[in-house]
Amino acid sequence: MSEPASQRLESKEYNFFVDGTMPVLNFELSSGGRRGPEGLKEINKVERQSLRLELYAPISGEVFEARTKMGRIEVDNDGALTYFSNAAERLTISLFLGKSMTFTFNRKTNELLIKTPSKIAKIADNRMTERIDKLTNEPTSDELRLTLE
Repeated sequence: MSEPASQRLESKEYNFFVDGTMPVLNFELSSGGRRGPEGLKEINKVERQSLRLELYAPISGEVFEARTKMGRIEVDNDGALTYFSNAAERLTISLFLGKSMTFTFNRKTNELLIKTPSKIAKIADNRMTERIDKLTNEPTSDELRLTLE
């Protein structure tokens, strides 16, 4: 049985109105290699990756989720971005919010590297020995605060 004919998507804007449902879009992305005639090996190896997009209702806390073979990205209503991955040994996230910053976390060394072209004016280290806040009874966390010029 032969593979179904694949359809190429152009870069277009697609508008969907789906009331009361959560649209899920699955894409299979390939590197664009070509195959030989039926029964022959592939001429160029084709790398394939699946991309799954889930769009949530605007009233929910989560608005958008994208999944790849390396992990998943969630975007919340308040603009918070969360990346989950168990597959990567090292992960780099870049932020652009008036200033540019790059965060690289290495799982093997448990090291977080922060790079910025801006000058770091101040570093505030807040390490907590108590793990539960006595006023709110919530767990606390250590923090490192950078002030950029």
